[in-house]
Amino acid sequence: MPTTSISSERQVLQIISFTILNDSTIEHRFSHEGRRWRNAMRTIRKQTGWLRTLWGRDMNSSHKIDIFIAWTDIQAAESFQTSPSFDAVLDGINISPLTVHCITTHSDLSPHGLTELVTLFFPTALTHEDQEFFEEQLQHYTARLPHDEIRSTAHGWTAGPVGRGADSARGCLIFFEWGSLDQMFEVKRNIDSLYNNCFVPLRDEAERGARAALYTKLRDAGKERSFCVVM
Repeated sequence: MPTTSISSERQVLQIISFTILNDSTIEHRFSHEGRRWRNAMRTIRKQTGWLRTLWGRDMNSSHKIDIFIAWTDIQAAESFQTSPSFDAVLDGINISPLTVHCITTHSDLSPHGLTELVTLFFPTALTHEDQEFFEEQLQHYTARLPHDEIRSTAHGWTAGPVGRGADSARGCLIFFEWGSLDQMFEVKRNIDSLYNNCFVPLRDEAERGARAALYTKLRDAGKERSFCVVM
């Protein structure tokens, strides 16, 4: 199973989510929205501490967009979020209010094909010992994953509480890169797959439930030149 770690140090991944309120064509370079989108990605790349930007449309709700920004540390992410640049970054694109949270991770999230993001929700009172125990189980599972099930993974924990309905929760976010949609369904239907025998029981340990998003691909919107990925 390939790893996607660039170092033993924790990184910060900032996740910005919103819904496009019309049929904006941000993927079309020469459309009005496409030009605005490229300007937004350039603005993000200019921020201090920025490392990489990826983004994807959720296949479960094609108007929902998630932007994933890798930063050197939590201070860089928070500085961007409180800056005038953040408030204006998506001006000109008709979208819902932004929701933002950060995760800390030892893994590098890189451009992928079909990608599933599973968010597991735990009580905010989750102890360090319980988190470490779950982390050990998760890493044991991902280390054993056969390549014909899942191509690569990355995961991290929210830096603070996140909303879960009317309550708050602690989140563990896990990215799975699948070979294809057909392969994903085949693995999930196979009762003998490692996914069903190892990950599903782990997923069910999340006391506040789970949520999944699926992207046809995570698109690369820029990378800092010294940001070296080891595969």
